[in-house]
Amino acid sequence: IKRAVSFLHDQNKKLYITINNLFIEKETEEIKDYLLLLEDIGVDALIVQDLSIVNLKKELNLTIPLHASVQMGIGNSEAVNFLEEQGFSRVILSKNLSLEEITAISKNTNLSIEFFAHGDLCISHTGQCYMSSFIAGASSNRGRCIKPCRWQYAIRPGGEKAYYLAHNDLSLYPFITDLMDAGVCSLKIEGRMRSADYLSSIVAIYRQA
Repeated sequence: IKRAVSFLHDQNKKLYITINNLFIEKETEEIKDYLLLLEDIGVDALIVQDLSIVNLKKELNLTIPLHASVQMGIGNSEAVNFLEEQGFSRVILSKNLSLEEITAISKNTNLSIEFFAHGDLCISHTGQCYMSSFIAGASSNRGRCIKPCRWQYAIRPGGEKAYYLAHNDLSLYPFITDLMDAGVCSLKIEGRMRSADYLSSIVAIYRQA
């Protein structure tokens, strides 16, 4: 991470670190050490789900900005205003929102608005899912989802397999101007379990647009 920060800052780019797991009590001390490390090496923001990070930031007197993860499932102005009161600088809204809802939220906050523009659409509400936990002991809320909803299944033994649980991937490429008009200033492109070649191509296309 330290090398990545140096490399990107030399190019006037920013590096955000996701700490968007849900944590348990005994992990708190280890998280403190990690937060102090990230502050020391100069990462540009933390993308978080667990509000305990807010309290830890205050306790440790950290200056690093906080972004609310899409995993928070933020979908209304009341939640966004609460995050603003807690010192967040950006909110990544729930990918389930309509354009009208995004517009209404952005008009009632000073927070920077980010929206999910490209990638998997989860069968559950913004990734709040236990399917991966049940199948493989790999919790999506711990950043370890193996995406079982993207697999093929048969309705009955020996039956034809199909993607019964998988939505089509989201691609808001044709609607970038609409998102900008709605108040979105940053686009989230899913990178987890994707190759570098795939991602570099997708990011380049959105950047050109």
